[in-house]
Amino acid sequence: MSDLWLVDFIKQGRFRNVFYHKRTAKLTAFRSFKLSVGSSSAQENITAELGQDVILPCGGPNNNDSFIAAEWVRPDQQPDYVLFYRDGKCHPQFQHPLFKNRTDLQDKQMKDGDVSLVLNDVKMEDTGTYVCRVFLKETIDRQSAIVKIVHLEVHPPGEFVSRAHVISWDRAHFVSFFFVCLFLHF
Repeated sequence: MSDLWLVDFIKQGRFRNVFYHKRTAKLTAFRSFKLSVGSSSAQENITAELGQDVILPCGGPNNNDSFIAAEWVRPDQQPDYVLFYRDGKCHPQFQHPLFKNRTDLQDKQMKDGDVSLVLNDVKMEDTGTYVCRVFLKETIDRQSAIVKIVHLEVHPPGEFVSRAHVISWDRAHFVSFFFVCLFLHF
């Protein structure tokens, strides 16, 4: 088993867990599911200044009784856990050392499905992609559902950082914006 690595990756809106065989360089998928995030955006970009506290937003189902566990991971790190929550508490023994004593859930009771992550005293090394997953009782074979993907970018103090979130416009938004600008021009 030492020749196999477990790899999580996201490609074309799908999340997969795969085995990577070092000797043959082959990937074998064993679980795949479509991203399901309701009406919220599947990915959010957040910028922060070094040393700030940030909240990485994530919302799961509104019914707290259906939660088995919630986790925040950084797929590019091993161990990849930023925060693991189960049985009503966080389990720091599974956490990557970079995040020790710096993370918590914004709302430990997870009211309205809020599983947002609080990351204190951000460091340059915190720049990266974070994945929020929720495990539900109703889910057959207890597969997780990706609820949110957040990209955090940390900048040095004093460097200009736009606080605006990246907006994804579809064609209808663009056409509406165009006509508003045209109307204001005349």
